[in-house]
Amino acid sequence: MGKQKRVPQGYGEQVFQHLKHMILSRELAPGERIPEGEVASLLHVSRTPVREAVKKLSEYGLVDTVPRSFSVVTQISPHQATTVGELRTALETFALSLVFEKNTINENLLTRLREACDASIRAVIDHKDWQKAFEKDTEFHHRIIRASKNEYLWEAYERLDTRIQLVRLNMDVDEETFTRDIRQHYGVIDMIEAGRKSEAVHLLESHIYNSFTLYQVRREKTETE
Repeated sequence: MGKQKRVPQGYGEQVFQHLKHMILSRELAPGERIPEGEVASLLHVSRTPVREAVKKLSEYGLVDTVPRSFSVVTQISPHQATTVGELRTALETFALSLVFEKNTINENLLTRLREACDASIRAVIDHKDWQKAFEKDTEFHHRIIRASKNEYLWEAYERLDTRIQLVRLNMDVDEETFTRDIRQHYGVIDMIEAGRKSEAVHLLESHIYNSFTLYQVRREKTETE
């Protein structure tokens, strides 16, 4: 499970973030049991903060817990993936509409969005660093949500984001497919810069739909193997 890390007692947030990273990086795969004892030993903490972190992960939908037994990394079903995709589409397109309505578009936002896209593509093409590529992809979407200047919208999206990442773990993505998917971001940015709200929202909606299609492809492959 990697090198040992020392986390101060009572710092449950660090334990939570460590376990969350293990799940989203696939160090712990969907359906795999959470090794509470190993994690406690690795981070030099008692089992109490580990259990607290697991409970929080369960609240975020990353972990399924069997009462008085053990916990496993959540496996996303096709139905769950569909509902995640529907809610994600609603939240992101609404956020983008608010960006236009509140006129929060500025050069800094456009620059940061482009930088996130550039960094995501470079991470895959130049360094084969998929973790960083996914982080920068996520950053693009987060910046749009934050630009809506609606704290409750951000709060709702942040909670959904863990489920979005779980769906992503089940996507069948290669370098070509991923870079093509990311390049769709540039079209959204161009429409934002041009002040073309309906086109920007439509492109974002299509982009999210295409991402969900990749999940469906992975599911179909897995079921036929």
